[in-house]
Amino acid sequence: MVDSAIERAQNENENYDRLIGEKKILEYLNTVLKGEKPESFIARPMSQDCKVAVMIPAYNESASNILRSLSSLAEQEEVDPNLFEVDLVVNNRRIDAEQNTPAFLANQESIRLIKYINGESQEIPEGLTTEQAEQIEKIRKAEIKINVIDKSSVNTSDEENNVGVARDRAGAEILDRFMKSSGNTEGALAITDCDCTFSRNFIKSLIQSFEQHKINGVSGNLEFEIDSSLPNQELIKKAFDIYMGKNGPKQDYSGEPNFKIQKEGALQAGANMAVTAKAWAMVNGMPRIAGGEDIRFGKNIEDLRGQVAKNYDYTITSLIRVSERTGLQGNGRIVKKIKESVDDFVAGKTDRIVVEDREMVDKFFNGVLRANESKALKGKLFLDLMKECNFKQNNIPEAEYDELASEINTELEKPRSEQELKKIERLILEKIYPYYPERDVTDKIVKKES
Repeated sequence: MVDSAIERAQNENENYDRLIGEKKILEYLNTVLKGEKPESFIARPMSQDCKVAVMIPAYNESASNILRSLSSLAEQEEVDPNLFEVDLVVNNRRIDAEQNTPAFLANQESIRLIKYINGESQEIPEGLTTEQAEQIEKIRKAEIKINVIDKSSVNTSDEENNVGVARDRAGAEILDRFMKSSGNTEGALAITDCDCTFSRNFIKSLIQSFEQHKINGVSGNLEFEIDSSLPNQELIKKAFDIYMGKNGPKQDYSGEPNFKIQKEGALQAGANMAVTAKAWAMVNGMPRIAGGEDIRFGKNIEDLRGQVAKNYDYTITSLIRVSERTGLQGNGRIVKKIKESVDDFVAGKTDRIVVEDREMVDKFFNGVLRANESKALKGKLFLDLMKECNFKQNNIPEAEYDELASEINTELEKPRSEQELKKIERLILEKIYPYYPERDVTDKIVKKES
């Protein structure tokens, strides 16, 4: 009788958890997808066999970068093309669409490129090279399913737009597609970037990760390829590797299990993480901020009941480019600062090469978020945290940091659909970003003359 009662209780708890999960999913989908124009959605239904949806945000991207990623995904081995799909979310602000800005025009070309690849249009994209035409033919032969979420056109774009907004919108639709095709909330959302390439076992390893282990999320090896147009490439690459926590050549994972459960730190890079559709909904999707959204999202997933892991069997390679579009902690902005430091060193304007102290910056923003959650965020706390985390000194008065604290408190207390984060981002860029702590990495990357 006791065993029977225990079994009934367990079944009741499981049913309760399932119903709570379903309620959470429906609430999340209603929040994000309500009011979206029909033409912004993917028209083709998801295959019932699909187990992985690869989400790629594309903003002002070249055909070469898009084809770089798609060609890599077309080379996946030992996996049926019906088991995964690729979903590009092409996004810009409505004002970009109304004013026909270069970013909008580039995004429209991206949409036309995908339609041409899929055979939905016979219009050959402008400037297509012989190499790109060969890539397109390879992608077509692989029969991978490529979809576009149109958040670029006048009727489908939004007032606000950043990588967090794009990823959240795409993730919501992917979750909805899993629900409608198979009801599989354990299907995987693979989150990556438009300039990435993937080892040929990427999809196969992801499927095995989630089928063989009950986990909420996983990431693989993340490597970096320097943009060939940048001068002083070798020094920039070495400095960036140190910033990312690699103090030498490619890490050797021999002696470790290929698959390793981690309590924290597995999900830190927006180019390299995958989570279940259910876990995505349980944390209310991707934070809609312009930088650090991936780090915050990863932490939210790790805080869920369940486990996350590293899978050392597959590798994602990200192209290092200079860009300030990626937000405060985006790699593009990080690389820009490193390039400037390296260029000054090579030109003899300074005798050291510096990178941001990533550990201290993360510590600072985690402290800010904790203070906001406990209603303790004040200007003095900003100053105290900046001092504790070795930020550069400045003469900005406490009252101005009080203004920043007030803005953050006000916006984060609003429903997500009503949050306006542009002013917060501007204030952070003015009052915090210029004073980030730095590490001197000269001795680690420059050989001293004997």
